[in-house]
Amino acid sequence: MISVPRILLALLCLLALAASASADGAWVLWVGTSKPLPGVSSYAADTTFPGMRECISALDKVSADWRTTKLGVKPIVVKRPAPTTLWMEGEGGSDVMQCLPDTVDPRGPKGK
Repeated sequence: MISVPRILLALLCLLALAASASADGAWVLWVGTSKPLPGVSSYAADTTFPGMRECISALDKVSADWRTTKLGVKPIVVKRPAPTTLWMEGEGGSDVMQCLPDTVDPRGPKGK
């Protein structure tokens, strides 16, 4: 099973890459889910925004809801390690919402 510190390190590396990208282009709000089974995780693009500020604003709105409940499951830990990232761990696994430039895909490179 992937440890939380390892996942956070990967997210922070993506954030560093995102910070070096231009904030003027389109940004995507990604939703990542990890279940408590080894190797079960997924990312999906949720919404595209014209800029970083709009994406962060949408993440701020979601953050308020996640701090109390998500799908009826009380969160164990809610973290905001960066303005572009929201992390929640619950009994059913962990979720992350992250704003990234549209040039960055957290799922990794596409196979040929």
